[in-house]
Amino acid sequence: MLDGWKINPLNWKSKIEIKHTNNRQISIKYYVDGNAHITPIAFTPLFDDFILNLHNYIDKNNDFKSLNNQKISLAKKKTANFMFLLLIGTFAGLCVGFLIEKYIGGKFSAHFAVPIAAILSLKLLNNCLKEKYSYYN
Repeated sequence: MLDGWKINPLNWKSKIEIKHTNNRQISIKYYVDGNAHITPIAFTPLFDDFILNLHNYIDKNNDFKSLNNQKISLAKKKTANFMFLLLIGTFAGLCVGFLIEKYIGGKFSAHFAVPIAAILSLKLLNNCLKEKYSYYN
């Protein structure tokens, strides 16, 4: 249940398959589940960079720790910003619910508006992210 609040994309459920053949060919495939809220497509550049760095580490023994740490820090900020946008959307739904309750009536409008606004905010954010990062797929 708490997977949705993991800010570090590297802590999201993922699967990495590494194959090394006799002729020194390396094949790395990965799949990332996401954090149950934000689409992992938004972090495709990060995952691609990490996989490329892993490939170069295995193949050429290059060290990418400091570069990877910088990318993780940026990804955490990006995830926190996305979650903040979701909270703003949910709060906006709460405000709309109270306005409906006050001016139109209906005792539980605010209670119904919050989950609806949260789901709509999540859908809108993920659709925007999928559109923005669709060139990676």
